[in-house]
Amino acid sequence: MRFVFGELSGPSTQRCQPVTETFLEAGIEVQVSQDMPKELWSKSLFITVLAGVTCASRTGLADLMAFPAARDTLMDAMKEVEAVARAKGVNLDTDIVAKTWRYLEGWARDLKASMFTDLESGRPLELDALTGAVVRLGKETGVPTPINDTLYALLEPYKGGAVS
Repeated sequence: MRFVFGELSGPSTQRCQPVTETFLEAGIEVQVSQDMPKELWSKSLFITVLAGVTCASRTGLADLMAFPAARDTLMDAMKEVEAVARAKGVNLDTDIVAKTWRYLEGWARDLKASMFTDLESGRPLELDALTGAVVRLGKETGVPTPINDTLYALLEPYKGGAVS
C-alpha cells in the first residue's frame, strides 16, 4: 500500500513531516506530492470513469471491456475528465489517459468501484462527488462533457439510494 498526500497549495511544508514519519513507522510507503491537484485529478480520472460507466451499465469492467462501444465510452469519458482538469489549470501528465487505459486493461480489470457496490446494495451514491463534479466543472469551464452528462442523468434517480 502507498499513501500520497501533500499541500493543495503546492510544495510540502514542515507540517507534512510528522505525518510522513507516522506512516513510515507504521510500515506504510508514503509519498509527499509537490502537486496534489495533479495527484487528485489523476486518481479522479480513473475512479470517476470506472464508477460512472460500470454503474450506468450495471456491468463490471472486465465484462464491459469485451464490447468496443463500451471501450469507446470509457475512453471518451476519460478524455472529458482530462479536458476539465486541464481547463482548471491542472498539470496532468501528457499521457494520463493512455496510462489510465493501460491500468484499466490490466490490473484494474477485476476491480469493482465502491459506487457500483453501493448501487447494487441500494445505498446512496457518491454521484455528485464524482461524475457530478465533472459535469459541474465542465459547465463552469465551458468544457463539453456529454458522456459524463449522460452517465449522471442515468444514475441521478439512484443517488439517494434504492428507487422504489
